[in-house]
Amino acid sequence: MTWNFQTGKLAQDESGAAMVLRCLLLAASLLLVPFSAIAMEITVEIKNIPMNPRLAHFSLKGPIEAGDTQRLAEKISTVAKEDLAVARFSFDSPGGNLQEGLAMGWLISGLKWRSSSDVSSVTNPSPICASACVFAFAGAEQRFISDQGRIGVHKFYFVDPDIPGSRATSATQDTMSEIAEFLKSRRIDISLLSDMTSAEGDGMYWIPMDRMLETGLVNQGDGGNVVEYTNIDGELALQIRQNAHGGVYEMMMGCIGGTVRGVAMLEEPPGAILNDAGMVIGGQDYYFPDAKLINRDDYVTRLEFILTREMRDAILIHGSLGFRVYSGTGLFYGFFGEVANEKIREVVANCTVSERAPFARRDGFDLPGGDLAPNGLKGLSAADCEQVCAIDARCTGYSYVIDRQWCWPKSGFGTAVKRQGVMSGIRQ
Repeated sequence: MTWNFQTGKLAQDESGAAMVLRCLLLAASLLLVPFSAIAMEITVEIKNIPMNPRLAHFSLKGPIEAGDTQRLAEKISTVAKEDLAVARFSFDSPGGNLQEGLAMGWLISGLKWRSSSDVSSVTNPSPICASACVFAFAGAEQRFISDQGRIGVHKFYFVDPDIPGSRATSATQDTMSEIAEFLKSRRIDISLLSDMTSAEGDGMYWIPMDRMLETGLVNQGDGGNVVEYTNIDGELALQIRQNAHGGVYEMMMGCIGGTVRGVAMLEEPPGAILNDAGMVIGGQDYYFPDAKLINRDDYVTRLEFILTREMRDAILIHGSLGFRVYSGTGLFYGFFGEVANEKIREVVANCTVSERAPFARRDGFDLPGGDLAPNGLKGLSAADCEQVCAIDARCTGYSYVIDRQWCWPKSGFGTAVKRQGVMSGIRQ
């Protein structure tokens, strides 16, 4: 189903008679909270936050009633011509009309922008999204909840005594099918239905955080990850792709000559600043000493990288990673959190130099001249420095400045000279 902005209705594939009957039943009779005369408050604000996508922030507060989806659609139309990347929907609602909540969810799911939802309020320290609100909340791709927010469900019921029992039962079954269809379309486990049906009487079941994460109702910004092997020009590579709140982020990496190398492609936010590139692994930031910028065409940062020894060791422990570009001011863009998958650990574990080239090491000596890297390679351990030389056929030796972790691979060199704080290695 999709929302038709011209007609202000959901487009459905049902027969006319069945659709009319069910919509009449649902709109008039299916409620999740008692009717309230207070209309939902819907506002929208354009926000420009440094190093973040330009977004439209919709605030939805109060009960959900018939006509609210159309009102939201009208608000969306007011910013339709804006140059936006994200639509954010903040809910603080006790719920209301079930069919209206579903329609609102379908509306949000069909937007051209990336979408996120959260349970928050600038005036209420304990915001909620209950009953029908849950379906509107679920329409977004990325779904957040803070420690203060709560999401609740309970049974829906008929309030019209004139509807015969058999017709009510049929409508209930149809509604359950529609809810299941909607949940599956939002990548939410339909076992969430059992939370609704198991709620006692008219009581509200406040879903625990671990249950929300388990079903996918809340994903805390992770709109879906892809981790799979692919063939690139006859070479096996691992593709890691994340659809996150700030954009689509992708990495391709594989084993080449005993090192894990790859390319990262990150959608840029407005005003993106490229300072350092690195990875977050096990909650810790690691920086690349020599990541190479390929280009920034079409607002996508493309970088080549080689995993350092420290990165490889951390991945073997945690089996997860996330590529990021840091601005130098505490801000970054790139992967939201870390992608965890056994294939990531597998690529690193299976990538070793079959036979490490032997080097004669000399502490306290420097090899002058013949630098392969004009500015050296910073941030490498001594073992990484030797590894870089080992896999490069041009490299005949290296000098390493110990306290500055500065590696100088050599294509040739003069007579070794004594220098404190420097070690060197000469290929045998």
